[in-house]
Amino acid sequence: MKLLYILLLLPIMNCFGQNKLKVETILTKYISACKQTEKGAYIRYRQRVPIIDILEPQINIVHQKGTELKYQLQGNISSGGMSISQIKTIRLEKEIIEDQLILKHIVMVKHPPGKEGNNVMGYNYTKEEKFKIPNGIKVIKIELHEERLNQRTGSKIPKKRLLSEKIIGGC
Repeated sequence: MKLLYILLLLPIMNCFGQNKLKVETILTKYISACKQTEKGAYIRYRQRVPIIDILEPQINIVHQKGTELKYQLQGNISSGGMSISQIKTIRLEKEIIEDQLILKHIVMVKHPPGKEGNNVMGYNYTKEEKFKIPNGIKVIKIELHEERLNQRTGSKIPKKRLLSEKIIGGC
């Protein structure tokens, strides 16, 4: 009987986890192309083209009603070849300075050992967030950062960087 109650509660409990991180693989395909040199000779080459759109890092406001704010974080990470990049989690840091609220979302990117598939170019991610605005807040600043954990020493990508920011309210 207890098992029946648990099975009936599972769909209800699943509704509470709606702001999960959604990750989608960016797959590529090869196309053949030609280009002409200055001397008139034609060169044939193969080029990798993504099958789906690559999402730009940004913050989209879904709705703001009263003290409730709902927004969506989106972006992409590149991964491929001899180095794999995966999203570990998105961490939230809140900071209140006078009448300003700063919400920093930090995308934690890990680099496990191994090789990526030859048709994988990276990963798109989206996550919806709900936030209840405290009393007395006039300006809300939402930031999306990327932090790379255990990064290779020769990498040209900075360990921490600001991807996008959005300011709501104020002047």
